[in-house]
This record gives sequence, structure tokens and C-alpha cells, in this order.
Amino acid sequence: MLKRRFTVCRAKILLPLAEPDRTRRIRDGYVLAERGILREVGPYTPQVGSHLLRTLGPELHILGGRQQRPESIPCLNGVLLPAFVKAHGHDHEQPIIGVAKDEPLTKWLDHAINPFAGFMNEREEQLSEELGCSPHFATFSMARFSDIHYGITACMVHHCDHSKAYFEEIARVKKLQVQL
Repeated sequence: MLKRRFTVCRAKILLPLAEPDRTRRIRDGYVLAERGILREVGPYTPQVGSHLLRTLGPELHILGGRQQRPESIPCLNGVLLPAFVKAHGHDHEQPIIGVAKDEPLTKWLDHAINPFAGFMNEREEQLSEELGCSPHFATFSMARFSDIHYGITACMVHHCDHSKAYFEEIARVKKLQVQL
């Protein structure tokens, strides 16, 4: 697959969430990135589209573009907004989010989290064989993919108790996330 230097995305609504007006909403907006770094953000016009297509040509990857050489940049039925940072999380809990959620914290830890972590540790070999990877790698990966799904691109996670000794899996998942 050809790696392109620029990526553009156009959507019905753009929420820049920037100063001086964090409440600003742009109908029909676009974002242009160069190797993951934002270069342009703003209202889309036919002139903007023509300029991008003409000047960036084959180096431009168009999100939602179905044709090899589109004549315009398609407007996706969605919202473009900045990514989020998760300030606190527990990756090892991801597969059982929602289990016993109505219990107070310490009861929830005793009835859901600790038994699940114990199960993963006790059956690590069997689970690794069935999953094709460490069960810790699988749960950490699930947490990262969930983060990406919700627009979280950076996070600070708290690895405690049963999950704190799995640094290799944590690093492998982080490396995988960066490659996405």
C-alpha cells in the first residue's frame, strides 16, 4: 500500500474547540494533516478542495474517497473534533467493564476485578494458547482499541495489583497503537 504524506478529511460539522471561541461550529469543515501533524483546519469550499487536489495530488490520502482520482473531496456525514486524553484508566479491567457496576468500589474490586485478574493469571498458559497471545496483551489491546474508538489518542493508565508486572505487553500494545 502506498503511504501518502498528506491526509484530508471533510465532514458536515467541524468542532475546532480552540481559542478565542471554543463554541465555534463550522458547517462543512476539513482537516489536513501531514504525517499525523495538523497543517490546516477550517471551512471547506470548492476552491479549498481544488487547491488541495491540484497541489498535493498523489501524495494526498482522502478519507472516504472511493475513487483513485476524485474530482472533489467527499463530505462525510459526521463530526470532526480534536482527540481526547484519558487522564486515568485501568487497562486490565477493560473486558469486564459493566460487570457489577452498581456495587461500591471495594465490593466491585472483590467481586469482579480481582477474580478476573486471578483467573487470567491462573489460566495464563491455556488462555495464551487459545487467544494466540498473552491474555494481558489481549486485554491491554482491547483497552487501546476502545480508546481509539472513543477518540482517545493519549492516556495515562494505572497498572496495579495483578497487571503491574506485564510491562512487555504494555509496551507492545503501545507500539502497536503508534503504528495505527
